[in-house]
Amino acid sequence: MYLRDINPLDIKENMAVSDDDFRYLSAKLDRRQEDAGTVYMSLCVALGSRADNPGVQVDVIETRPMEKGKVKTDSGALAEEIQATGVASIHDLYFDTGKAEIRPESKPALEEIAKFLEQEAELTLYVVGHTDSRGDFDYNMTLSKRRAEAVVETLVSDYGINRERLHPNGVGPLAPTATNETEEGRTKNRRVELVKF
Repeated sequence: MYLRDINPLDIKENMAVSDDDFRYLSAKLDRRQEDAGTVYMSLCVALGSRADNPGVQVDVIETRPMEKGKVKTDSGALAEEIQATGVASIHDLYFDTGKAEIRPESKPALEEIAKFLEQEAELTLYVVGHTDSRGDFDYNMTLSKRRAEAVVETLVSDYGINRERLHPNGVGPLAPTATNETEEGRTKNRRVELVKF
């Protein structure tokens, strides 16, 4: 058996190994700080035919939560997504943890959604709130709907969009787009979607 046949790391071509001279270790570190990511580490050691010259490979991968403000809603992109797939995810609407009040830094996204709705005057949408899976299931279901309702209310009251075009609902943690095991994944899952009616 050759290392290249059992290990995708490609430490050394054609190095013969057995169970006695090949070791692999992997580890995961979840950091508890809100803005810190997860660290993954792997270590592979293969002694091969020369114990005094082992093949060693170390891989360290560090993830970070998605930075706010990097994803921006654009009315043109919304139109393209809705036309192509019937759904568009909005990741730059911000809420405090456990609350349904829209944060002030969400204003640019709301303006782009309103602009899109003005350009597509005949379009009717579901506004669907999503949460991550942390916390109580029933609370997350209610919270996701309250957030969708807050988006609809803001579009109606601040931007003059006809309420009958917007149907709020919430699905809580039931439709994740990423793992809920990492902060980065949970950040992606907390979103509002516009779905063609």
